[in-house]
Amino acid sequence: MVARGMTLRQSHSLAPSLPGPLVEVELSLIRHFELVQFPAFLLPGVSADLFDECKHRYLVMASRSHDVSKSIIACCASNKSSLTQDTRFAQLGLRYYADVITSINGALSEIAMGARESDDFLLVTVIFAYLYELWSPGQAHHAADHVNGAIQLFKMRHKVDGPRWISTEEQLRSATSPMDRLIAESILYQSLMLSLRNPFTPTYRTNPDFFAWTEILLQDWWAGNTFEDQNTAVLGLPPQLYHIILETVDFCSSAKQSNTELVRLYREMRVCEDCVLRLRTEGALLQIHNEPLLLYVLAASLLLDWVSEASKRSPLTSLYSVVPPTQAAPRWQVTKALLVLRSHLSNEKWSMCFLGSWPMLILGYGVQSHGDIRTVKEVLSRMWRTTGYGEVQRISEELDQLWSQR
Repeated sequence: MVARGMTLRQSHSLAPSLPGPLVEVELSLIRHFELVQFPAFLLPGVSADLFDECKHRYLVMASRSHDVSKSIIACCASNKSSLTQDTRFAQLGLRYYADVITSINGALSEIAMGARESDDFLLVTVIFAYLYELWSPGQAHHAADHVNGAIQLFKMRHKVDGPRWISTEEQLRSATSPMDRLIAESILYQSLMLSLRNPFTPTYRTNPDFFAWTEILLQDWWAGNTFEDQNTAVLGLPPQLYHIILETVDFCSSAKQSNTELVRLYREMRVCEDCVLRLRTEGALLQIHNEPLLLYVLAASLLLDWVSEASKRSPLTSLYSVVPPTQAAPRWQVTKALLVLRSHLSNEKWSMCFLGSWPMLILGYGVQSHGDIRTVKEVLSRMWRTTGYGEVQRISEELDQLWSQR
């Protein structure tokens, strides 16, 4: 489930120099978790009650479990290194991460032998292992292993039997605490992002049964097809939009690319476009935490256009091969997205929302002029400086390579 046999440097051989006594450094990183990292993991509009309760639960778990504590400290050390450029924190984060992986693999061996059962401490430890991978700079080679492990542990926790995610109403009712809700959202969101990260050469696929099960679990908070009533802590978009994007990616890799399927996707995409553009005109999406919704719709619409056009020309092999290298004028989606981006260039709060990272990847492939490229670069640079989110850096590096070849 979780990256057995991972190749990591031995944690104790690292012995990094520290900016102070180890105990003081650890306490400072726990404060970093409270004040910086945990808020960055959630959407800006999350309810105060859910935010406070879940943060408290994590801190209590960290005080009772060395593994949870180390996984949180690993995340925070890596993030602080990204924000401060102090590599000593990166070394400390890797040291703790290596210890965490050793503990996780030991626990999984015990579970496999029937010597112990899975528990919330192990699940949360694995969650912070994938957050470490995804938020740290570098290639995040083991993130998918950790996400898959978290899915299986979550399944065991709620006693979902068999390969399919089929549960009784009683089992679903047992998974409705704020912590359950946040864990479910986090796991599903990261699974979705892994599926969408390389849309034309996907290396990961979200389990559709897990997606459907989580939709049922979150149905009281995750509004079905509406954009104005989203009340999620991590997911941020209505499930219908995620389904459209996933199905667009599936269309790319399908041996049978049906025109009927494309027509259906376009019909559903138009509903999303009309809804979100109308809401923005009415002022319903002007809040900082809602603007990324518009970017997501525009990026998804642009991706669908590329897929449709490319499917008529040649097999879909890579995003770069699908996107036309030059165009007479920017696509309408790019034009609208750039208006949003330029209106928030100096807004630090807007840059702190992780939800905008995937749209920036797609829009980065769509911009053509030097001025438009500069805007995308500036937004990504501000997002990186503000959040230290490794995925933003990976996207920036990918786009820089693309733009240098034009």
